[in-house]
Order: sequence, then C-alpha cells, then structure tokens
Amino acid sequence: MTLKTRNSAAHQLLTRILTRELIGRSDLAQLLAIDESMLERHESGERPMNLSLQWKLAAVVIASLSQIPEVRRRAYALRAQLIAVSAYQGGETETHASSAPSRFL
Repeated sequence: MTLKTRNSAAHQLLTRILTRELIGRSDLAQLLAIDESMLERHESGERPMNLSLQWKLAAVVIASLSQIPEVRRRAYALRAQLIAVSAYQGGETETHASSAPSRFL
C-alpha cells in the first residue's frame, strides 16, 4: 500500500465504513458496481480508486449513512475534494502556487 493511497480521503472513508461494518462488503460492492475482489483491492490500498468510483462512494455514503456525523463529514469532504479536482481539471481553477487566473486580474 502506498502512503498516498492510504492517506486519501476516499480510502479513509472506505476503510471507516467497512471496519465499522456500516455497510456490508457485498452490499457496498454492489452499490459501487464493482465486484468484491476489487473492493478488497481498494480497501487494502493495492489499487487506488478512480475518480468515478470516488464519486459513487461519496454519493452512497451521503445517501445511506448521513445519520452518522463522522462518516457524513468525511463523505462531504470527499465530495468537496472531488469538486475541486474537477474544477482544476476543467481549467476553472489553478493551483495555489500559481498567480490568480488572468480573468480575475
């Protein structure tokens, strides 16, 4: 497992809901439209989750586990991170290290 995978918001959320048994493995795999062996690879950190799967994970947790404050916060944080990544990839935002986008000057 790489440090980057283990520290990702998606991985932390995934391991939290699985270790606390908030959703069963087979149910979660089905909701994410992946097989259980792939879910295990993501849980172990052997394979990082792609952005599409991270979106699904955040949506599933927000929709089904919003009554648990800690998990809800992590799911919304993941969703915010994914929104930021999408904005950056779409050219709507730039990195913090760069100057302000020219349209704002």
